[in-house]
Amino acid sequence: MAANPYLSTAGIYQILKDEIINLELEPGTFIGEIEISKRFNISRTPIREVFKRLEYDGLINIIKNKGTQISPINLRKILDLMFIREKVEIGILEESLSLFTADTIIHLSLIIAEQSDLIYKSKASIEDRAIEFYKLDNLFHETLCRFSNRPDLWKFFINLLPDYSRFRVVSARLNTDLTLEKLYLEHAAILQHIKEKDLDAIKIIYKEHIFSGITRFEQLLESTPEYFIKTAY
Repeated sequence: MAANPYLSTAGIYQILKDEIINLELEPGTFIGEIEISKRFNISRTPIREVFKRLEYDGLINIIKNKGTQISPINLRKILDLMFIREKVEIGILEESLSLFTADTIIHLSLIIAEQSDLIYKSKASIEDRAIEFYKLDNLFHETLCRFSNRPDLWKFFINLLPDYSRFRVVSARLNTDLTLEKLYLEHAAILQHIKEKDLDAIKIIYKEHIFSGITRFEQLLESTPEYFIKTAY
């Protein structure tokens, strides 16, 4: 079979990873080397390497005598990441709060203004707005890391647990305008406390902000039980 000249192994890996994270390839779905090699017009050998990387990421399970399955989402790991995020991001703000400048405030304010427009002015569906809101949410926290001179830290969180990204995509289907408004108001409050250099207030609202997704666990398990590992969280 002639190799596809336009796609590297890394490119195929990224395509499949994005499809898994965006739930285009749903948890529990089986995929095969032959199927994927035909799709990308490439031999099975590089596809095996792609599968090994996806398995390392925890996004697929290679099951002997059955095949390769898109792995279910592990809520326990998501809860652990929320715990780590709270501790690390608060630590960053403790270290950097006094160093934030007017430029920091301007960048964060622009992101929050976009969130406000999305919630109060956009005519898109709630699911589409939720997905766009999560992109802005990521940008808000990434910006905090960047202005704290730790620009790669947010990428570390996102790459550490792709399940967290999948969890947010599933959550987007259950969001309401009130859910998004709550997150937006929390961001606005965090920014106000940053302006005031009020670390104690930031700590209080940060805990609520990071762990707010826990309230959706039961709802998600009820609506799409096939997406999740059957274990206590």
